[in-house]
Amino acid sequence: AKTNVSKDASLSDICISTSAAPTYLPAHYFETKDSQGTTRHYNLSDGGVAANNP
Repeated sequence: AKTNVSKDASLSDICISTSAAPTYLPAHYFETKDSQGTTRHYNLSDGGVAANNP
């Protein structure tokens, strides 16, 4: 986030996204804007979807 302001998401958006387990909650959508007005869109769900190995 220090070199790319568009990746500077708020902590609340990150916490909601990381707890959005697909079976229980929908993915969390939010946007960030850099100083030039460029918008970056995020639609994130729980990281366990890719990291868990049953």
